Amino acid sequence: MSFFDENEVSPSAPPSTGFGSPGEAVPQRPQKVTSAPSWILFISLVCSLAAAVVVFLFDMSMVGRLIPWLIAVLSVMVICAFLFVDGRARGAGRYATKSTDTLIFSVAVGLGLAAVVLTSIMFGLFIGRT
Repeated sequence: MSFFDENEVSPSAPPSTGFGSPGEAVPQRPQKVTSAPSWILFISLVCSLAAAVVVFLFDMSMVGRLIPWLIAVLSVMVICAFLFVDGRARGAGRYATKSTDTLIFSVAVGLGLAAVVLTSIMFGLFIGRT
């Protein structure tokens, strides 16, 4: 008898006598269906939009240009956190995805990268003027 053969029964196991005995399968609980954590993507969208707005509002100093850039980088980091949490949810079992989740993810990535580029350009222009 090999250790990994599932069809063989251990000689020390008692014979199956009914429900709940060692030889029978235990009833499984239904698995919870998980979905994408969209709320993380909304945080990323808010950070991207905040960075784009703040870069135009605070035109006074280098710190006024650096803070929106940091917010934009935070937006990209939040997208990375979403990918980590979403990957764990996909590996946990049953997973349901919606087309809106894919759309929100695409918009969040696009706005996050656009916010980083926009704030970097504005920061560079400020440095070039001084």
